[in-house]
Amino acid sequence: MGFIKCPRCELNYIEESEGFCKICKREMQGDNSGDDGELCTICNERPVIPGKDVCIVCLMQPTMTMRRTLTVMLKRLKLSMKVLSALLIL
Repeated sequence: MGFIKCPRCELNYIEESEGFCKICKREMQGDNSGDDGELCTICNERPVIPGKDVCIVCLMQPTMTMRRTLTVMLKRLKLSMKVLSALLIL
């Protein structure tokens, strides 16, 4: 199961089993109610934040990953400080 470019717009990638991308399907059905402007360049599912080219979910993803990494690092640092303090007391 591979990906190919949409035969209509030749912009978006779709699975080989699909006929057209979601955007082209919406346009062909005449459904413009879901058209909130540009779609996220990463997930291609949600509308972009004004002035950005990504949605809020994709924008926050690296921030959440960094926050988790920093939390783990701080916990390790606190543990290291406790061990160091214990050694200095001895």
